[in-house]
Amino acid sequence: MERRRWRKPMILGCVALGLSGLLMAADPSKPNQDDIVRRKTMISQFGESPSKPTKGDSKPIIPIHRGKADQKQAATSAPTAVGATTKPASAPWLGGIASSRSTGTVGVLPKEVAISPSVVQGARAFGLTYTGGIKGYIEPCGCQAGMLGGVARLGGLMMGLKARGIGALGLDAGSLFFEGLEIEAAKQTQARLKAGLLADTMRDIGTKAMGIGPYDLALGRATLDGLLARSGMRAVASNLVRVQDGQAAFLPRLLLEVEGVKVGIVALTGEPISKPDQAVVWPKDYWARHGLRLIEPLPAVKQQAASLRREGARWVILLSTLGRAKAESIAETTQEIDLVIDGEEGEGIASPLALRGGNALLMLTEKDGQKAGALAIYDPLKRDGVWITLQTPEGRKQEIANLQQQIQGYLRQAEQMNRQGPDFAPIAAVYTQQAETTKLQIKALEKAMQDPPALPNKGRPYLHQLYALSERITDLPRTLERIKAYEAAVKKANFEAMANVKPIPFTKDGDFFVGAETCRACHAPAYDFWKTTRHAGAYHTLEKKQKQFDMDCIGCHTVGWQKPGGLFDLRQPKHLAHVQCESCHSYGGLHVRTAASKKNNIQRKVPASVCTQCHQGHHHPGFHYENSLKGVLGKGHGEALLKRLLSQGKK
Repeated sequence: MERRRWRKPMILGCVALGLSGLLMAADPSKPNQDDIVRRKTMISQFGESPSKPTKGDSKPIIPIHRGKADQKQAATSAPTAVGATTKPASAPWLGGIASSRSTGTVGVLPKEVAISPSVVQGARAFGLTYTGGIKGYIEPCGCQAGMLGGVARLGGLMMGLKARGIGALGLDAGSLFFEGLEIEAAKQTQARLKAGLLADTMRDIGTKAMGIGPYDLALGRATLDGLLARSGMRAVASNLVRVQDGQAAFLPRLLLEVEGVKVGIVALTGEPISKPDQAVVWPKDYWARHGLRLIEPLPAVKQQAASLRREGARWVILLSTLGRAKAESIAETTQEIDLVIDGEEGEGIASPLALRGGNALLMLTEKDGQKAGALAIYDPLKRDGVWITLQTPEGRKQEIANLQQQIQGYLRQAEQMNRQGPDFAPIAAVYTQQAETTKLQIKALEKAMQDPPALPNKGRPYLHQLYALSERITDLPRTLERIKAYEAAVKKANFEAMANVKPIPFTKDGDFFVGAETCRACHAPAYDFWKTTRHAGAYHTLEKKQKQFDMDCIGCHTVGWQKPGGLFDLRQPKHLAHVQCESCHSYGGLHVRTAASKKNNIQRKVPASVCTQCHQGHHHPGFHYENSLKGVLGKGHGEALLKRLLSQGKK
């Protein structure tokens, strides 16, 4: 995938789609003129949604509670905190989510995927599913084997969970629709199509509400409003107000009633921590560009959470794109908050973190939506107090695996202490004793391995699962069809966008890319070795995945994409296909033309920063510069450096 950037390239241009100004309706219980305008704008931007209303579709979300302050706010046309009732569907396993928006084929989950039981000792589970920080990621690109994520797998997982009685309420923490804060002009059409696919997916899986993150506003408020209308989600932002009048820009709070349980939603956002390029400074006027202003998060969320409690919320859930540290701090000082879902940093922890002595839980989503979470809460209307996780056979198995890793760590520490001499023997003995104690814990868990889960006498019992969206998860057929339609639309849109881009044949210095065949004339051994590497077939991997016309991918599978003197032909890259010599060593035009001092006008040493333009994030998790160099060095191409690296590895 081409490196994500915030800076707008000067050489790109694209005819932008017309956008109409949109305002969120304060009361969505019935269509009004704004709704009609919003839908027309949505269709013009993203195309008609494949989801067609059918007989039996659920009614629009309707308000069930509005206080005097809310009524006054509604009069000023600002979004207000409203409640919504979701009645249980006729099929009991659907957990209160109407089935008419989802495919008729329920997702199938493999046997090895742990699913929380829908009933424990007669107590039915209230299932909460969550995502966050997806940032426009719709499917694995295929750069690496075993890549995670993708909307088709997400759909398969969520439908599978609903089939097992888990998934009454779906939430997204925010930063869902776009991958950057600014999107290059030539990529904007593709970004809109991708965001539309995500909106359809959220509607299919029944996601009811989302927090607003900075990445959701990349193409402006009007575009975001169209996506929200298409998705059916309610947008919440407790600390975002309009610059013009200081009124709430989105819903400052939301009260939902699902399966008889009233759930309050608040949401906070701010400056992103996980930036695409850490060298780029966050633009301080980012919110102002969209007519918005941040207010202090703590007092804002305290006010809204307290209002939700007065309105009867059983739980208050904080959706956050603040990052773990800030979200944790706010939850620690806000007694009304029960659950926190943060989607900013992408840590993806398997077990929720206990806050305020166990009275609140913090859940962190995985980056780019590579994993999705599910929380099953038992006996939801009768139990208060601290959150208590139930023990299941699957949970005990995982706990045993974790304890076994701890034992290995203790024994390694003991061995290291013993190597340092007799003076360190007492410390080694402590580590050894810890290993033995842990072994006893494992024996107790093994003895109780098949015991069914049991409700504790007090506290709020729950089970949590964080699911990796791997190849084991069955794709949702409906979403696969949409992806095919998306790919066809992307091809057409990108051809049209590139037709407006005039190629620049040379750099200011007159340099240009020549291609590996030209390099071969003087560097035959290096060329021959390159042909044996994966780089030499990089473009073919795009063709196999039908990604060769994707603007997000082609830049890392060709030479000099959209650079002066480089590739501008999306249809046929010709001599600049694949990752070639100049992908790493830069321009070779003047190097070839200049008779003298050729070594001075080519980049001989390749720093790690060149590699990480493409080998980053989910495209190459755990990329290690020196280790990866060993795969591209060999006879005729850095052989001496390879020997040096190999000898260092032996040491």
